[in-house]
Amino acid sequence: MELDIVIEADGGVRFVADDLLAEVFDGEQQATRRASFVEPDADLINETRWMADLAPMAGPVLGPFRTRAVALAAERNWLRQERGL
Repeated sequence: MELDIVIEADGGVRFVADDLLAEVFDGEQQATRRASFVEPDADLINETRWMADLAPMAGPVLGPFRTRAVALAAERNWLRQERGL
């Protein structure tokens, strides 16, 4: 798994939250901002599909995806390409 951490010129740090980073930033003052909503969309009969709604980042709705993991990967890829994370 790849983790992307961006250190801004002013010393600010941006990254996609991940449990693997919890200990690195333990005790540090930080603000968490939602980048998207990755949620199931059960419009299809007997099938759940996953959508990644990047509206909080002024982005598109990605999907549908067959699994949550694939939707999360698409979200992370979009954030890397469009927001430099």
